[in-house]
Amino acid sequence: MEAERDRAMERATLKHKNTGRWAKNLVGKHATMENVEARNAIEEQLLRGERLRRRIQGVETDDEAEESDSDDADQPDEDPFDELRRLQGQEEEVAPSSSSGKKAAVWDMKFMSDARKRDAQQRRDEVDDFEREMAALDKQGVGEHEENRTATMDGRNASRGGEIRIPGALQQRDLVAEAFAGDDVAAEFEADKKAIMERDAPKEVDETLPGWGSWGGKGVKKARGRGQQQQRKYTRTIAGLEASQRKDANMKGVIINEKRDKKADKFKAKDLPFPYTSAAQYQLAMQNPIGPEWNTRTTHQRLTLPRVVTKPGKAILPIQRKF
Repeated sequence: MEAERDRAMERATLKHKNTGRWAKNLVGKHATMENVEARNAIEEQLLRGERLRRRIQGVETDDEAEESDSDDADQPDEDPFDELRRLQGQEEEVAPSSSSGKKAAVWDMKFMSDARKRDAQQRRDEVDDFEREMAALDKQGVGEHEENRTATMDGRNASRGGEIRIPGALQQRDLVAEAFAGDDVAAEFEADKKAIMERDAPKEVDETLPGWGSWGGKGVKKARGRGQQQQRKYTRTIAGLEASQRKDANMKGVIINEKRDKKADKFKAKDLPFPYTSAAQYQLAMQNPIGPEWNTRTTHQRLTLPRVVTKPGKAILPIQRKF
């Protein structure tokens, strides 16, 4: 709402800048002494545009403030729409009608007349667009005012009753739904789960090849009737897991991988290692971290100290039997 209003105000301030080629030629390097009145008219037009921008933005000069104070007692404040229409009418009347001679001849030339018509038509179109946008914003502002007034009354009534009802727009579920409005995440997840269940289900693959179990080659006719029905087929069954036997069969929004991870399987203990006597004792020992990030330096060295410590340069004799 605020961004649209700012954009409309910005468009309103661009209607009297005279950025066209005709105006640039009059006030630019091609200006001559013959079109002094034309340049004066353009400067007056720019001054009116600056006055309009100041009025829309709420900024007035001292002279304008004094004039507005003196006129407040006689007439109400002027609407920006009336100002636009008044400026439009004055701009269309800008022409050196009172001038004569070469000055009037320059203004009466065809290309000057066409340029004035194009600029006037462009200003009219922009004024119409601005009026439509401001009218739509005013209607929207009235609707929002009514909604805010209704919400305020509801809040007062709720505070009197003792129970405050949270609006639906502030609920967590609605916020999440609004954030993911363009993405159908739930449907995509269910489709992925269905594809995984079909992939892991047992399958029967037909591996029958042409000529396998029957005659084949060039000139062989296809069997007809009973012979074709009795042709042997070679199939292979791929083991899998039925969809009804999966752990996540009755779980919504959950996918459990039923396959064995070969990379992680080699790190699992097949038998109970020495010196542990029970699985609970071994699992309890594995739960305690031994890294330097969770222990002090002395504790880490003690936990990782090998059972046999050798010194460099010292001979290690082989084990001898004592009997």
